[in-house]
Amino acid sequence: MLDVLECLNCKARYVYPFQANYEVYEQLHRGLGKGAYRDGITLSKKLERFFESDNKLSYRKLLCQKDKFKHIVETLEQYSKDPSNNILEVGCARGQVTGYFLMKGYSIKGMDISSVAIENAEKNFGKHFISADLKEWKSDEKFQFIYHVGLIGVIDYPKEFLEICISRLKPGGVMLFNAPNKCKCNGIWVDTLPPDLRTVFEPATIFSILENKNVEVKIKIGLKEKYFTEGEKYLEVWEKMKDFFSKDNQYNMYVMVKKRG
Repeated sequence: MLDVLECLNCKARYVYPFQANYEVYEQLHRGLGKGAYRDGITLSKKLERFFESDNKLSYRKLLCQKDKFKHIVETLEQYSKDPSNNILEVGCARGQVTGYFLMKGYSIKGMDISSVAIENAEKNFGKHFISADLKEWKSDEKFQFIYHVGLIGVIDYPKEFLEICISRLKPGGVMLFNAPNKCKCNGIWVDTLPPDLRTVFEPATIFSILENKNVEVKIKIGLKEKYFTEGEKYLEVWEKMKDFFSKDNQYNMYVMVKKRG
């Protein structure tokens, strides 16, 4: 049995014991169970055909039917007109999004802790993938872009994970990610249950992690967005305008830019 606790400081809600059993994800990536992982396998099989035929338009159209992928694709295309900018996707699963940017000629690596997921990604999209935990990855490489979706709520070191991602960015680099929204809880939790999802966050939780990390942050909730600029106190500004935003989304989207210098 898992208990549900809430941090009085950062307002995150999490399950206890907190340590994740990553073997669960090997099983999910094999197609055991229902929900997002099974849907991802189905989507991957459809996208493979477009990848093989180099049909970029159809690949993008199908991929962007999912809002989280649409956010990544549109934002990266907005920020990067130069395919030589290197990109890291953490939690790439079977490589669906990585595959699109490979088709577009981008320099991109996909990473996932699941060896099953990486084996399938390499089979479908080539040797552009790493089976590793970001925390344990032995590399000094830094990136212009890092993105992760559906990941920060399932790992058991979310604060350290964001800090590691920031350290992996080049000056001026961009990180895109989403986080499960505590405001959307139906009772004490959102629709995705443990042991898959382990933490849900208020935007204030994310801001408390990113405060004083030499970054600027934009939050997007539904169609509304707010960019927090240098000199603003994220938490103070958020308290004043949080009611402006909808609470209807299970995941909030974030764009974070690492300052230069």
